[in-house]
Amino acid sequence: MIRTRISEGVDSIPPWALEYLAAVTVEDDGEWAWESTAAFGWAVGHPEIAVLNRALERAESGDESWAMGILEHATFADPEAGIDLLERLLNSPDVVEDLLFVSCLHAPFEQDFPDFPQYWEPDTELDYQVEISDDLHERLLAIIGQSIDPDRLKHFDDSYRFDLERAADEYGPANDA
Repeated sequence: MIRTRISEGVDSIPPWALEYLAAVTVEDDGEWAWESTAAFGWAVGHPEIAVLNRALERAESGDESWAMGILEHATFADPEAGIDLLERLLNSPDVVEDLLFVSCLHAPFEQDFPDFPQYWEPDTELDYQVEISDDLHERLLAIIGQSIDPDRLKHFDDSYRFDLERAADEYGPANDA
């Protein structure tokens, strides 16, 4: 998925491969296979498979962990789409792991490739950089500040890469007036 998206474009990812990855579960296929399905996120923007919708549906049906992997990889592939997915996840009444979803965005903000799949060093093979603008970073803080209780953000501020306290103060509900 990663190699194909970067080298040939998202349209070149075969839909059958995405359907296969979307069907993998930890119960039926094991943890390693299930973790590997996070590469599904690299197909964000695919013309035939709605990656963000699938991730949201899985999260809303109780498979939030799978959606977390998709969120991270989708953000590597297309940071704006990843932030869109985070917003949809945080605004869903059926999703509860708010700060865990936020933590999925640490890696794309700090490195160009995910740490998974194992035993592959994509930076030696592929010319790719994740580009996250200051505006997109501000949008992320706004989404976090508007979606998560300000007291929780302030309490966990030191545990996250993002300035959660600033998100709470500048974008939280107190600023809606």
